[in-house]
Amino acid sequence: MQHYARLLLASAGLLALSALVPGGSSSCATGFCTPVYAQGGPNQPDMQTIHKLFAENKKIKRTVKNIPGGIEALTEASDPKTVKLLQEHVAAMKVRLENKQPMRMWDPLFAVLFQHAEKVKMTITNTKAGVKIVETSDDAYVVQLLQEHAKAISGFVKDGMAGMHVSHPAPPKGKTTASAKTKEPAFVGKGDGEKTCPVTGEPVDAAQFVTWKGKTVKFCCVSCKAAFEKAPEKFLKK
Repeated sequence: MQHYARLLLASAGLLALSALVPGGSSSCATGFCTPVYAQGGPNQPDMQTIHKLFAENKKIKRTVKNIPGGIEALTEASDPKTVKLLQEHVAAMKVRLENKQPMRMWDPLFAVLFQHAEKVKMTITNTKAGVKIVETSDDAYVVQLLQEHAKAISGFVKDGMAGMHVSHPAPPKGKTTASAKTKEPAFVGKGDGEKTCPVTGEPVDAAQFVTWKGKTVKFCCVSCKAAFEKAPEKFLKK
């Protein structure tokens, strides 16, 4: 993941990477910590942190409310390590949004939101147990994107790793959608298992692999490897 260093909270939501990733460090000059990897480094540490948050989803509580011009989200956790993960992740996502460094581009909702990144105003306030995020826009369509995106992030918190590969349609302009989440198809693979992870479509880590049907299948992280081993046909065709 050559650019997964600062995603939109993933807009609201879901990294002390300096404490969890060898060589990690951060800068807090702007009032919240921005990891060095969010300033142009490789995405692998960021992806690992996001997957840790997926794995710890049962410890996370998230509430979202629509406000004039956008959303307000409070995402908090029951243990200090997860709190730090949340705060660093959201800070990194703010930088990613500001620099238009997209992630999860196979997901239509995320892709379209990043196309309108310059129209989003994002404010972060760290709390004792997590982070409060306010995202607003003067563009009515972007407001709709923000609200649908907030629903998608809440879905990640609810579903954990099971929601990682779910795709979310972008709402058409001028219309509203009842839900951002689509019914999951039988096959949800995103990559070839050689250069790109079959679970997320991200560049692979050569250290994470399994042998399946006589071929080596590589993944971007250990979490994706575990997801594949549970249901390989969902992610890779024969």
